[in-house]
Amino acid sequence: MKVQLVVADLDGSLVETGKPLSDRNKKAIEYLHSKGIKFGIASGRNLFDITRLPKRWNLDFDFDMYIGLNGSEVLDVATGVRVEGYKLSREAVKDIIIKMRPLGITPFILYKDGMLMTKEDAGALASAKRNDFHIYIAQDESELWQMEHAKIMYRTTVDQGDRLWEYARKLTNDKYKAVRTQSMVTEFVHPLVDKSKGLINYCNMYGIPMNEVVAFGDTTNDNEMLECCHGICLLNGSDDTKALAKEITRKTCQDDGFADWIFNNVD
Repeated sequence: MKVQLVVADLDGSLVETGKPLSDRNKKAIEYLHSKGIKFGIASGRNLFDITRLPKRWNLDFDFDMYIGLNGSEVLDVATGVRVEGYKLSREAVKDIIIKMRPLGITPFILYKDGMLMTKEDAGALASAKRNDFHIYIAQDESELWQMEHAKIMYRTTVDQGDRLWEYARKLTNDKYKAVRTQSMVTEFVHPLVDKSKGLINYCNMYGIPMNEVVAFGDTTNDNEMLECCHGICLLNGSDDTKALAKEITRKTCQDDGFADWIFNNVD
């Protein structure tokens, strides 16, 4: 198939959570660049974080586009145009925090050059160290709903991930929706936010047919993106994402399923 653009989710798709980019996946990105094929990242992380990846991965070129915060922000590198989408209202953030209290899990939001939360936990400390983030501590829970936010996040242990997701997804309404971004992470975003909208707008701007776009993902927050183009789910992906993907990789993220597909399908 003809490919003009490849877009990849990060955690669980291009990289293992908490680990650096593998040498083979790095070579696959360099291979795409050498072929003149555009490459972009589509992640739940924000632009502050993901635009630093080429340098952190020791690549000598920038990516062509970035989709951050599950689609709430999009950056076209060539023009420098940055577009921000729908955010959660203050009232929605407050409602989410109150309704999630029974689980006893600390919520956090992306804030300035890091994250804002009421208390540190092991997951936050590990994430801050890994991503060079600063942790800001709110004196009171109400500080989290003093402004609109693109998303609010909840992280638990791997064995409690399903419990968190099942509880949170039942809260979805016309003000916010729950999306699962990792096995142990569930986030709330505006109901109109998803990764596909920014991808479609970018492709329309450059005249790229959606059937010449390949997107890689592994879980629920990738679903709309995988549906709008030639979507590929990693072998380790969730059942709902596998069900709607055009293809499933032969290998998992851990075994460089992204690179395996690229080197076997892109000439």
